[in-house]
Amino acid sequence: MIKGSTGNRYTRTAPPRALTCAHCGEGFESLSSAAKWCTACTGGPADPERYYASVQRLKKYDLSYPEFVKMLVDQDGECAMCTVNAATDVDHCHTTGKVRGLLCRACNRFLGMYEVKGAMARSYLLQAESGYAR
Repeated sequence: MIKGSTGNRYTRTAPPRALTCAHCGEGFESLSSAAKWCTACTGGPADPERYYASVQRLKKYDLSYPEFVKMLVDQDGECAMCTVNAATDVDHCHTTGKVRGLLCRACNRFLGMYEVKGAMARSYLLQAESGYAR
């Protein structure tokens, strides 16, 4: 620690490090060597909630903030499945990891359950159409 001119104590910080964004490949500077993405891909730290959500989308789906906003605009902010509710969740293929679109929470949960139990549901409905049997 070094004494400042006002007598206050302060620590000297290291200069920013030159890093490369793991998503877009552009160079950026950060004080943290753990930083992986530039502010363009994360939407910047100005809004902590938006920033956190952007980082989570980058980690899970390799979907940058500008790409997310473009998808949202292309879908008019609506769920790609029901077109009634606001699109809040990222829909992706669990096998390939490929992002398919933005859905509302209800449609995303429904689709997730359908992918897991769809064959069982179809089988039940076919049997149920023939009438209730004990």
